[in-house]
Amino acid sequence: MQVPILKFKKNNPVLQIKMVTPEDLTDIKKVRLFYLGKDSLWTRNSNPVQFGADEIPSGSITFKGNQRLDTGKNFFWLAYKLADNANLYHKIDAGCN
Repeated sequence: MQVPILKFKKNNPVLQIKMVTPEDLTDIKKVRLFYLGKDSLWTRNSNPVQFGADEIPSGSITFKGNQRLDTGKNFFWLAYKLADNANLYHKIDAGCN
């Protein structure tokens, strides 16, 4: 999926990450967004940079921060930290609009 990101703009309203609410929101301890630059895959050689602060799951999450973008494609990864008592039968999903 390709999502356009506008350079030199204060905000990028074209990037919206939709989190499908799990059966129990308490399954998620925190949500993080990472910038990987030109690397589309997260490997042991990747150098991810956390974008914004850890967020507590809720109906709407906004990651605030600044990230200089390279020319061409830039990649971000969304990561969930599960609670210790998370029900592994519950489904957690996200996507970009």
